[in-house]
Amino acid sequence: MMKFWLVSRPPDHMNRAEFDFHWSYIHVALMISTPSVMEGFQRYTQNRVPDGVSVDVLPYGEAVHDWYSISDHWLHNLTALTKLFQSEDYRRRMHPHKFGGGHPLIMELTSGDVLYDQPKPFTGRGGIKLVNFLIKTDSLDQQEFANTWRDTYGSQVVKAAHSDGHLKRYVQNPQLPLDASMFTGTLFETGGVQTYAGIEELWFEDLASLRAHAVGAGAELRRQADSFVDAHHSFSMAVVERVVYDYTTDRPSVRPAVEDPESLEAAIQRQECTWGEWNKIQPVTPG
Repeated sequence: MMKFWLVSRPPDHMNRAEFDFHWSYIHVALMISTPSVMEGFQRYTQNRVPDGVSVDVLPYGEAVHDWYSISDHWLHNLTALTKLFQSEDYRRRMHPHKFGGGHPLIMELTSGDVLYDQPKPFTGRGGIKLVNFLIKTDSLDQQEFANTWRDTYGSQVVKAAHSDGHLKRYVQNPQLPLDASMFTGTLFETGGVQTYAGIEELWFEDLASLRAHAVGAGAELRRQADSFVDAHHSFSMAVVERVVYDYTTDRPSVRPAVEDPESLEAAIQRQECTWGEWNKIQPVTPG
C-alpha cells in the first residue's frame, strides 16, 4: 500500500470549529458518495492537533505554519491516484469544496512499514499519536536515509517500546517519488511535494504516556536520530486520530451505499448535473 498525505490548517477567515465542520461532515459525505474516491482510497484517516499539547512533547518542535490537520489516504499504487484525480465525478463533486483556503499544503507519497504494534492494532481507537516529519541530512541520499532509519534506528525504537511500556505502535513511512505536476487544476495544486524523507508515527494511550516517553526513551532516541535527520528543518505534531473507513483489515469497513445501483444514494447521483447546468431544461425521460 501507498499513502498519500496532506497537512493543512484552517484559512485565516475560518476558526477550527468551522474547519472541522467542513472536514468532518461535508468532506466525508462527499468522499463516501463519490465512486472514484471509494474505488481509489482504500483507507482514509483524519488527524487533528488537540488542545493542551505543549512543545516539550514534540521532539522536533512545532512547524512554522501552525499546521492543524493531517489526512492520509491509502491506495494500491500511483496509477490509482492519477485515475482518481482525473475522474469526472471527482472533479465535479470534490473540486468546488475548497474549505482549506489558499494556504500552502504539505503533500507526500510514502510507503508504510509497521515496526511495532499490539496484538490488536493500536490505531483509530483513542489515545494520542506523535507524527514526526523528517528531513534527511545532506550527507545521505533517500535510500541511505531509509535504510539507516529502518535498520539501525528502527530497531532501537522497538527496543525502547518493549522496555518503557509507553509506546503502543510504531510506523515508518519512507518517501516515494511524487510529481507535483499531476495536481495541476486540482484543489492540491498549492501544495509542496518531495520535502520530507520520512514520516514517523508513534501511538500512546494518553498525553501523560507521551510526555513520559518524551523525557525518557524518546530523549535518547532523539539524540540518536541526529546522525541521519536534519532536526532543524524537521517538525512534529501530536494529534488525535479518526479512521473514517478502512478496507485493508481482516474486518473491513462496510462498503458505501452509492456502490449499490438500487440505493437512494446511487439514484441521487444519477440525477446530478455538471456545474452551470442545474437549472437547464432536461429532455423528458420515459417511465
